[in-house]
Amino acid sequence: MNKVVNIEAQRQSRSLGVDAGEIHDAAAELELAKRWFVLARRHIGFILVVLLPTLFASTYYGLIAAPIYMSTAQFVVKNSSQSSSTSGFGQFLQSTGLAPSANDAYAVGAYVTSRNALAELEKNNEIRLIYNRPEADFITRFPNFYGLFRSSFEYLFWHYLNWIEVDFDSTTNITTIYAYAFRTADAQAIALQLLSLSERAVNRMNERAKLDALRAVKEEVGHLQQRATAIESQITDFRNSELILDPNQASTAATTLRATLESALVGARALLGQLKQAAPGSPQISALRTRIRSLEDQVSEQERKGSGGVNTLAPKMSQYAVLLLQQQFAQQMLQAAVASLETAEVSVQLQQLYIERIAEPRPPDWPQYPYRLLDISLAFITALLIYGTGRILNSIVREHISA
Repeated sequence: MNKVVNIEAQRQSRSLGVDAGEIHDAAAELELAKRWFVLARRHIGFILVVLLPTLFASTYYGLIAAPIYMSTAQFVVKNSSQSSSTSGFGQFLQSTGLAPSANDAYAVGAYVTSRNALAELEKNNEIRLIYNRPEADFITRFPNFYGLFRSSFEYLFWHYLNWIEVDFDSTTNITTIYAYAFRTADAQAIALQLLSLSERAVNRMNERAKLDALRAVKEEVGHLQQRATAIESQITDFRNSELILDPNQASTAATTLRATLESALVGARALLGQLKQAAPGSPQISALRTRIRSLEDQVSEQERKGSGGVNTLAPKMSQYAVLLLQQQFAQQMLQAAVASLETAEVSVQLQQLYIERIAEPRPPDWPQYPYRLLDISLAFITALLIYGTGRILNSIVREHISA
């Protein structure tokens, strides 16, 4: 039967002017294509899950992926004097957060990965141009193919976080900054800029901590200064109202005058007694008596001023003494507060944080990424694991349905 069909086909091919060999080759190609189609349909899952992703990874990592360079900077956050923290004021500073700890290094790392740091880089280092170099590929550049119209600062920040790493070693207290770029000079420039920004951040932390630590002492000094000024004003008002510069000096002068008057009175009385005995009729006796009465009146007046009455100096001296005592006490407290402030400033200065650079950023000699063969192998292995997991789950589901 087949022979008859073949003979009939040959007869028809001759009648159409077509060679039988060509028909046979076309039939063979069609049969091969049919077999490939059946095979591909049978293994469509393997092709879609494993072969196509591996082919894409091979094309991207092997031909398209741009080389990425990495520059590193290492530093330690330290203070001027570790031993000063054992003193009383040093313990106070440690309680206020000024003493160095791992938290300071973490704070610096948080600043490096913050929007503020990115804003400084965008202003000084033109970070957008660095992330959009001609060497960059369509996936890793900024903005990339799926973010072509998303060039906002927030999207730049998301991109920035993928190109900056900060690692803190709690054992050695060393902080390492990793900066990635498409050019060696760009990677080094970003790392240097971040290192400088970290130092500026530490300086701001010092300033805030210093203000917090010294605020109470400065407020006390200011309060005591106001108190001393108020007492000085009270003394001035007292002198103006009483029309006397110093009641103590006035009292001394009054005492001296009284002693002089009493001495003159004693002398006059003695002279009067002598005249009465020697010359009872002397005309000097009347004048001498008049002088004695005058001296007695003056002595009585001085006694009245010193012992009581409206114009006495005793209440004024007491009030003035109280003001002087308050002034002396306020000055002593002010001097003690100023000395405490000076001591606190010295202690704070010893606790100032600073960044000690360990490794300066250098331009890398070769790109660190991508690992082309490794990335392709990982893509293939990952796809193969996903495919195998899917086959296992599919078989389990089928067995459960059939059961």
